[in-house]
Amino acid sequence: MSRMWKRKMPTQRDKEGKACSVRYDQVNAMLLNEFLKEHRTVQAQQKEIDSLKQELKNQNALIDKVTARIGLDIVSAAV
Repeated sequence: MSRMWKRKMPTQRDKEGKACSVRYDQVNAMLLNEFLKEHRTVQAQQKEIDSLKQELKNQNALIDKVTARIGLDIVSAAV
């Protein structure tokens, strides 16, 4: 198990402070919490990716427009 889980694992301790058992009834809630945090992170990343894709499409359209105009200017200057 990772160190993070070892630190966060809900445990019962004896008089000396040593872990003597794990409260497994709380483990599912912890796992759900971790999953939901990761899910929110992934959703935020997906929104940013979608935004960047749209920005790239807009830039490509602008590049095509400028390229077409430059191409027309070059053709008309050559004639």
